[in-house]
Amino acid sequence: MADIYLFNPSTEIALAADSPSFTPTKAVRKFERELCLLPALYAPAGSAILLPPGCLTADECEALPYFQTASERGFTLVTTDDIPAGSRLIPWGWNRAVAHYARRKGFATESIPSCEYISELRACANRALTLKLWQEIVKSPDFAGSPLPVQLMDAKSLDTVLTGLGCDCIGKAPWSSSGRGVFPLTLPLPQIGRQRVADTIAKYGSIMVEPRWNKVLDFASEWVYAAGELTFLGYSVFESSESGRYSGNLVASQTELLSKISAASRPGLPEKAVEAQRGAIFSALQKLMQLHDNQPNLPPLHFGIDMLTDANGAINPCVELNLRRTMGHVAIDLYQLTEQTFTFTPGSPLSF
Repeated sequence: MADIYLFNPSTEIALAADSPSFTPTKAVRKFERELCLLPALYAPAGSAILLPPGCLTADECEALPYFQTASERGFTLVTTDDIPAGSRLIPWGWNRAVAHYARRKGFATESIPSCEYISELRACANRALTLKLWQEIVKSPDFAGSPLPVQLMDAKSLDTVLTGLGCDCIGKAPWSSSGRGVFPLTLPLPQIGRQRVADTIAKYGSIMVEPRWNKVLDFASEWVYAAGELTFLGYSVFESSESGRYSGNLVASQTELLSKISAASRPGLPEKAVEAQRGAIFSALQKLMQLHDNQPNLPPLHFGIDMLTDANGAINPCVELNLRRTMGHVAIDLYQLTEQTFTFTPGSPLSF
């Protein structure tokens, strides 16, 4: 069974839409087109890359980022019209639209998630799941007493929630990515902020309200679940704006990354965060893992948990769960590929 990789960073938006006919916006399609060869940086040499439907021919890819890497590593570029029957699709992330596309294009049926799996994946990708993770994480004495996020389902309760948390907060839409759908919530809240909360609840049914941390360093734990085993792949360190917009990753050895994280946190706390996360993952994602086990030919489930350190060396061990491959995974794979330390910005030339 041949593996064909697809970069579809619109997967969270597609999960929110929950439609087999979902189509990304023009801007997102342009981004997916420009970075469609990104799998050349993380997939095994000699694999295949699926080009965005209706966007490109193989000959038009020479000017795209990572074309040279794809050529040097022996990748085959596949269009939607020449997919070998019985291949296995490995997308950046699954959603109902991608699963529908895979069935329609003849990918191996046993390698496509069931409808039940996609529904559970969507439920787990909802930011409300961070509350379940937090409820497990605070059982660890190292994180006991940390303020928990609140799932708000009624805009009329907003002032009560903000007053109860007693600090500057941020609001998060249930499904979004790279900082989109994240906005500040501080009393006294202007009308535009109240309207955004009300609009988000009307569209998605809820919104997450979380204390705002005084961020010093963004980092993450990167995981994979396959064949009944949960594996911690390592740490990643990344840069983002105040609003959470991602801008790049540090590619370095795990020793270097842990040293950087440790310098910004209390002694031993990064390792304790990962230990607490492991137990929380098994609890919060139990059903999804069982469904994954029921389909042994599914691709491995990659995901990451964003974290941060504050000015006091404390760690927020669960800023966000990303139930898909992340740029942190790419950074780990890039170091294994290059053994060089550099900053990776998606789309920019590799600077090593």
